[in-house]
Amino acid sequence: MRALLSLLLLAIMSSLPLAVLVQNAIQSEVHALTAASRSGPALIWPDDLRVAVPEETLAVLTNLSEDSGVNITRMSVSDQPGGRTQITEYVLNNRDDSTLLTDLSGAKDGIKQSWILSAEDLKTLSQPFANDDVEKVVPFGNGFDLEFRSLKQAFDHLPASGIYYIDALDPEAAAEFFSSVETELEAAGLVDLSLQSHTPTTGEQSLTVPIALKLLPYMLSGFALIIVVSLIFRDGTRIGILRLFGFSTVRIWFISTGRIQVIASCVALGVVLLIGILIPGARPMALLSICVPVIIACSSLLAISAITSTAIIKWTSSTSLLKGFMR
Repeated sequence: MRALLSLLLLAIMSSLPLAVLVQNAIQSEVHALTAASRSGPALIWPDDLRVAVPEETLAVLTNLSEDSGVNITRMSVSDQPGGRTQITEYVLNNRDDSTLLTDLSGAKDGIKQSWILSAEDLKTLSQPFANDDVEKVVPFGNGFDLEFRSLKQAFDHLPASGIYYIDALDPEAAAEFFSSVETELEAAGLVDLSLQSHTPTTGEQSLTVPIALKLLPYMLSGFALIIVVSLIFRDGTRIGILRLFGFSTVRIWFISTGRIQVIASCVALGVVLLIGILIPGARPMALLSICVPVIIACSSLLAISAITSTAIIKWTSSTSLLKGFMR
């Protein structure tokens, strides 16, 4: 029974990094799907034949964005064979700084988003886009496809009408841009249009990581804790014998349960290392986001088992232990 519990503990601890990997990979996909909407207010280009010519729409947006110093992003999402999600960001940058790239690189939000863009990706994507450039990014975990193209290419695949996200340096620049767009549309005969939206587009509010997946690492840690406590309580006879031979408390703990936990912790960290070697797009900060919860779980289990074992060793007589009191 002890051998079975030990193997089960090893299996759970080795699966803990994989659970964190899957959880963070899905979180990064959700983050990428909503990143464009966080870059600024949405410009809703009307579905009207008078402003439906792609070349003319591109020319208007290009000229007005240059005058106002704003960046423009249009996002396309499609399902690829095998169920993979293809996210394409069509960008027109008139400034060196980009809220979209900053968001995806995790420069403001911590290590979780560093799964999407690495420092090298950020440097490459910050350069001006040629009309036919395609920059493909491999997110850590390779759970979805992400690519960046020039805004001009959006009109080769999408209609002119749709949602464009406006990344302005300040509210005044955004207001200037929207006012200029309204003027252009009024000249084309379109008046009293609702062009600006600050609310999430359809579906964005429902994008989230399933609650079961969020809880999975905690559930695995809880199962591991139950196994560790079970190992301690099944080892009463051996603890009693070791006490009679004068073994120290720490040594008794290590022999009874500490050793298998140290091995399980090493196995878990070994799995993290394998993830860094085998999974595409691995980078130090992303690996750190896996390492931290694994180290916390391993340390907590070691601390709890040490406290429990110490209490048993100190408060239970050797006679009771030898008689199988703990079994």
